[in-house]
Amino acid sequence: MDAETYESKDQRLHDEIVAFAVYMLPTSQEVTARQNIIKRIESVLLRRFRGGKVHVYGSVSTNLCLPTGDIDLVVETKDVESQEDKKSALFQLRSMLQRDGIAGNIQIAPKARVPVMSMVTFPETGSFNVDITINGTEGVQAIDIVKDYLQRMPALRPLILVAKALLQQHNLHSAATSGLSSYATTCMVVSFLQLNPMEAPAEDLDDPIRSESLGRLLIGFLKYYADDFPYDSSYVSVTEKATPLKKDKGWEECQFAVQCLIHPDNNISKGTGKLRQIRQVFQEAHAALQGAEIEKTNNNILGTIVRLSQETIDYRASIVRVAKAMEDRNQSVTAARRPYQPPAAQRHSPPGGYSDYLHSYRS
Repeated sequence: MDAETYESKDQRLHDEIVAFAVYMLPTSQEVTARQNIIKRIESVLLRRFRGGKVHVYGSVSTNLCLPTGDIDLVVETKDVESQEDKKSALFQLRSMLQRDGIAGNIQIAPKARVPVMSMVTFPETGSFNVDITINGTEGVQAIDIVKDYLQRMPALRPLILVAKALLQQHNLHSAATSGLSSYATTCMVVSFLQLNPMEAPAEDLDDPIRSESLGRLLIGFLKYYADDFPYDSSYVSVTEKATPLKKDKGWEECQFAVQCLIHPDNNISKGTGKLRQIRQVFQEAHAALQGAEIEKTNNNILGTIVRLSQETIDYRASIVRVAKAMEDRNQSVTAARRPYQPPAAQRHSPPGGYSDYLHSYRS
């Protein structure tokens, strides 16, 4: 739809958020490539921990991942109990993964509260960022809870994806670097929709597509966490559907507190040390959207705060090449396989624009 045919800026921004959320959905090639590398890693992990289980958790498991997002894996095993055992096991796994040709440069953070191994797989398997932990199943337990909220809150997924992309654009998307984890960001958006501090009409929350309310909700979310949330005194609580006092949990010293969905005495944002920068990003994004005019933004209001990075565009192109190479290898094994055809996921809009999506969505 052309800019001049839009009834309002809100309507235009809503459509752009819908388009952005659709673009961020994993393509069939990405899903297949992730599944293949997870299976390869799992086979190595289970050689070390026979009888154990490997779980995928985090954004990949809830379909809330950005194209370049991490794959989070946890090994559940009875063979490892103490922190020292976990550290030792991770160093052993690093050698096994390197020998198997999955990744070369593999980092281990043995002094972290939860010892973690981080790596980037080789390009021929997709250059995926993978984090591996041992016996920390909290994230696995949260999967069904998050999926339930996604089912009941139709505005949740698009708002989370925009918030995550905004934070990633400013390098504030990782708890490892004092930013906001994907888990914490998800809880923040759920809590915002629960509390409805902007007093949005019920139809805006219950049926955002019909009411075309995603733009208004995004602006409200940014304002709430930029200026209105009582950071000094309170914490985010999805479970309690409120903003309880930090002092009741002994969290007064934390810049920001978000209650864990599984263990209510855990603050999942304890390591968020860049709260000032995060609030500034939200403030600037809120101001940009409030002041944006359709004509002056080159028909891309959302693009004033979130843009598709060249890294994302290049990454998606590389996954297509990886998928093609994998298909070619499979064809060499069995002639019964059908020739490779670009799947429907190739529907994504051209780099840098959402116009194709907007046309199809509005028609």
